[in-house]
Amino acid sequence: DGIDGLAASEAVVVCFAAAGVLVINNAGGSVIFLTIALAGSALGFLVWNWSPAKLFMGDSGSVFLGFSIGGLALITTQGELLTISVWLILLAVFIADASYTLSRRLFTGQDIFQAHRSHGYQILADHWASHAKVSLLYMGINIVWLVPLAIAANAWPQLSLVIVITAYVPLLAMMAKLDNLA
Repeated sequence: DGIDGLAASEAVVVCFAAAGVLVINNAGGSVIFLTIALAGSALGFLVWNWSPAKLFMGDSGSVFLGFSIGGLALITTQGELLTISVWLILLAVFIADASYTLSRRLFTGQDIFQAHRSHGYQILADHWASHAKVSLLYMGINIVWLVPLAIAANAWPQLSLVIVITAYVPLLAMMAKLDNLA
């Protein structure tokens, strides 16, 4: 129920952005190398996974990416190289989409374990009849909106809560708006 290129492009942008913030923070080379290696791997896969996909990621690939990025987040926050706020912002499109969709399904009495096509990205892909447009939109949101906010949260940690809220409010509003398209 995923769409071509979405998870891989998200991993590319998030990992390269995290590596950039790690460089800003003068973090050690090994964690930067791991972050760039994951981004590069996802980029290499994205060549084959871009719409129309010639190779599919599937659950095993997306679970691997999720655990790998989660591991990087744990390593970098535990080592005080990045804050949890930076990670929450960089991953905001997926977190907002998943949280909104799960909450809506739960509050409307739907079986949250039942397969569905009610994520914002799925609604957009059906509405636009294009996986590529949705993947590009999510990449654009990441690059234009979330990466600068993550850099700001890194630079001004005392404002990180306000910056996290600033990142999520328009994304959650977008998810609510997409409900009208479904």
